[in-house]
Amino acid sequence: MFDNNSEPRYQRPRNALDATARRIDEIAEWERVIAHAHARQALAVAALVKERVRLDKLVGVWTSDAGKHATEEVALARGVSPMTANQHIGFAMALTEDHPATLRAMLNGTVSASAARIIVQECEVLGSSDRHAVDSLIGLEAGELTPGQVRKAVRRRVCAADPEAASRRARVARSRKRISFLPREGATASLWNVLPAEQAMACWTALDNHARGVRGDGDERSIEHIMCDAFVERLTGQRRAADVPVEVQVVISASSLLGQDGAPATLGRYGVIPAELARQLAASDSAFARRLVCDPLDGRVLELSTRKIRFDGSLRRFILARDQVCRLSVCDAPIRDCDHMKQRARGGRTEASNGQGLCERTHYCRDHPGWDLDVDMRPGSDRVTWITPTGHRYDSYPPPALGLGSLDATSLHRITCLRRRRRRRKRVRLSQVIHSSPARSG
Repeated sequence: MFDNNSEPRYQRPRNALDATARRIDEIAEWERVIAHAHARQALAVAALVKERVRLDKLVGVWTSDAGKHATEEVALARGVSPMTANQHIGFAMALTEDHPATLRAMLNGTVSASAARIIVQECEVLGSSDRHAVDSLIGLEAGELTPGQVRKAVRRRVCAADPEAASRRARVARSRKRISFLPREGATASLWNVLPAEQAMACWTALDNHARGVRGDGDERSIEHIMCDAFVERLTGQRRAADVPVEVQVVISASSLLGQDGAPATLGRYGVIPAELARQLAASDSAFARRLVCDPLDGRVLELSTRKIRFDGSLRRFILARDQVCRLSVCDAPIRDCDHMKQRARGGRTEASNGQGLCERTHYCRDHPGWDLDVDMRPGSDRVTWITPTGHRYDSYPPPALGLGSLDATSLHRITCLRRRRRRRKRVRLSQVIHSSPARSG
């Protein structure tokens, strides 16, 4: 108990206080360094895109396509998906062209990348002159605000600069309709779309009215359960939501299928599912089996039971089963085309060892001037090296049949050693990047 006439005082040793203060200073300094690094990276990305547009035009690429595949170059360099790289390019171009005050604040380490992205996003509906005007003001105060406060401040300034901005924002947002698939935990996934508000409300009302009517007729499922089942049934045309009429590719080991072990399986683009659920799907009336022969070392698919030699039928299914998603190492988009790695005009054959699965965008990128493939045709190798217009090389390997994370430690160590012997990639040292960057402004 404390005496009522005295206030409790928290005391710590002086040395501990100094050490803690240094930690706080260190955290703050790293935040400034990160902001500066993001700004330097944005400058490099914008410069790359402009240079790629110029070089593409020099080799005869149409103006509308010039610089288009700088996205893949940035994605490979950063190790992110092309979608993320495309968003980064949009941010970098807008930041360097229309937001000089925000860019200076980032270089000084006073405005974070997350706050800068908010500024760029909220000013998107303005003309170039209004963007500069808003940026000159928000750049002065953003360093004292959290990202959430920055959003409020910049929205107010955008509306003050152009009262019609809200209407244009609505038109832009309504034009960006999209639908997305997102794997979630527990063998579930989200299928969500962005629609004009009245269309989304109409869909929700139709499902809700149907569910309440079915519930009123005695169905014991919850309203949400009925709505979800009705959504699947109406979209696919099947009688029951549990009846899946399309091929979804469940890959499971023979031992797990027979119940000899509990090794997880892989469901198409979704990823890992429990062995018990895979066995339930395999037991359904619409299920059928197809034999896959896998490499015992790295788990990649070597053979599918087929005798066809064209990229259709069983041969196409083999490539889909082996590659699973787009073969570009940083792309997880679904496969749309089966491509000849060694092109037919150069004598490439239509066979599994010369085929790869690509998404539509990567297929266009593969044929873009300056891009090339180096295919390792040695027996047992599935390595494909993508070569960008700058000469950078990025290796790509098919994933294990059961998906990433399915190999044991011994197999991982062995294939890592093998792949390291096959390539020696040059990396720019971080210290070289830092020392070559101009000193931060004061």
